[in-house]
Amino acid sequence: MGFFIEFVKDFETLYTQQKKEHIHFVCQSIHALTHYGQEVQTKGPLICASQWTMECTIGNLTEEIQQHSNPYANLTQCAVWHAQVNVLKAMIPLLDPDHNKLTNPR
Repeated sequence: MGFFIEFVKDFETLYTQQKKEHIHFVCQSIHALTHYGQEVQTKGPLICASQWTMECTIGNLTEEIQQHSNPYANLTQCAVWHAQVNVLKAMIPLLDPDHNKLTNPR
């Protein structure tokens, strides 16, 4: 674990220079290393307790906003559409063109 802490400290020193306005240079995955040893026993792998999944989803949905005059209604429609598509793919796997990618193409 000592190498993780040393790496993160060196990374932060190099890229942030201990300045709060540079904190965005430290990726979540880099910073998570400082918590891994303490948290893995109580939470399991950090990805299970990370906000990355939700933040990534919010970012993806935000990119889909097409109607800037009413972004929240448009964002809601995007989320509903994705949920409906995912339900259909779960119910009828053949609707997913990627469902056979891991199978042998004989």
